[in-house]
Amino acid sequence: MLTVKCRNLQVYPENTAEVARLIRFAQKRRLLVVPVNRGHSLEDIPLGRRNRIILNLSHLDQVLDFSPEDFFITLQAGYKVSRLNRKLRSSGLFFPFSHPDLSESVASLISKSLCAEFGGQKLEVKKFTLALEVVTASGEIVNTGRVTFKNVVGYDLVRLFCGGWGRLGIITAVTLRVLPLSRLPEYENLTFLEPNIPSLEQMKAPAKRELNQRIKTMFDPKGVFPSLNPLK
Repeated sequence: MLTVKCRNLQVYPENTAEVARLIRFAQKRRLLVVPVNRGHSLEDIPLGRRNRIILNLSHLDQVLDFSPEDFFITLQAGYKVSRLNRKLRSSGLFFPFSHPDLSESVASLISKSLCAEFGGQKLEVKKFTLALEVVTASGEIVNTGRVTFKNVVGYDLVRLFCGGWGRLGIITAVTLRVLPLSRLPEYENLTFLEPNIPSLEQMKAPAKRELNQRIKTMFDPKGVFPSLNPLK
């Protein structure tokens, strides 16, 4: 049995099942789980004095499914966004947010809900996110969303996890919509916008802060994952 003797134990799971087992262990031992990925970290946010497990997902970096004819690709959480277009180009496809200088993993891209300026408007990465595999605070593996462009069945949990900053669950796999290269000129001038940690905005809007905290409590009643709300 794993015994935590240090305040920050960093682990590198190799698959989703290992992530789920680790979350169940952390819940029993009342440990805080802080997800860390390429370009995505919550370590700079005050987390109190609780012992914590640093969950590094960089070893989950495989392509799980690729269907060029259906314009989607499924990737593990740690797959680097900068590699994606090299993978897609031979099939005549591209992903608008796959910039060669972007250090993000696909999970951090979704967790921070990265946005870009597109033709004078804000383009959000969640518009290209079709489905997610997530490990919840109870250690359950859930799949939300569908590999279809029009999916309105039930609650739209994909949009909820987009921008969740690792507070509601651990994203372990992402299914993205990709586009034909013929549309590339439309997206060549994307300007990426700096993500805002939600708590900074929540402090200006008490009602929104309360709603976000209620959602956090619903998904994570025992506080396995960090809270970005500085008032909690």
